[in-house]
Amino acid sequence: MTIVGAGAIGVEWASMYRDFGSEVTLVEFLDRVVPLEDADVSKELNRIFRKRGIGIHTSSTIDTDSIQRTDGGLKFAVAAREGDKRTDVEADIILVAVGRRPLTEGIGLEELGGLELDRGYVKVDEYMRTGVEHLYAIGDIVPGYALAHVAAHESVVAVETIAGKNPEPVKMQLMPRVTFCRPQIGSVGMTEAEAKEAGHEVKTGSFPFRALGKATIVGDIDGFAKFVTDAATGRILGAHVIGPHAGDLLPEPVFAMLAEGTAEEIAMSVHAHPTLPEVLVEAALAVDGAAVHV
Repeated sequence: MTIVGAGAIGVEWASMYRDFGSEVTLVEFLDRVVPLEDADVSKELNRIFRKRGIGIHTSSTIDTDSIQRTDGGLKFAVAAREGDKRTDVEADIILVAVGRRPLTEGIGLEELGGLELDRGYVKVDEYMRTGVEHLYAIGDIVPGYALAHVAAHESVVAVETIAGKNPEPVKMQLMPRVTFCRPQIGSVGMTEAEAKEAGHEVKTGSFPFRALGKATIVGDIDGFAKFVTDAATGRILGAHVIGPHAGDLLPEPVFAMLAEGTAEEIAMSVHAHPTLPEVLVEAALAVDGAAVHV
């Protein structure tokens, strides 16, 4: 299988089909896999996928004019985005996984005065109100993360607003994101690059799973946890995990960010041993160069 697009959906399919025993090639137009994740996470996933035998072509695309049907399937060229480099690839099937779009055309939204669309997405405020009185929108048709738990949270905020409960608004920067490939990826908040672009002086701390006793016990030692913090205040701006049960480790940094907490406060909270959440306290300690079990 050749998969076009190495975002969350593409790498999930690539990981699953490789586990099924398929030969898998990933083709990504941008310069790294999972390009919306922290660059260190992309680098680690690239390393592990290659170790698993998954072929990866970044800064590349399929030359659609070169696609030919053969007795065994398909033959085509993967072309570099810049330069003349081309690689011939054979596959049984090509899976296109280059993103999703809202299906809002032709259902009458354009006829509602006051409702605004942007590339098919319904514009809403932080309480999920549209520009039309009494009309709310949630989920995959509004800007933000197209994730089930995000839509569920948006629905609660919308309904409580309708009921006059004055809920906290939806804060997209606090929405956890999980990519269910192997190794799993979990993240919340800003990447290191995004934090710098936003004008923060940044301090980061990382800790590898291979230095963790529980990771050795469960036999899954690839990956790491990383905190991105504001150097002046210590506040956590983002958290990024790649490794075993990464998504299960997100609630602690999500809550810390909700409470405007710092890496130092996570470092002060005692984590039971041997457990996977220890990777978080060690990464928090590493922000100030104080990780213990390195």
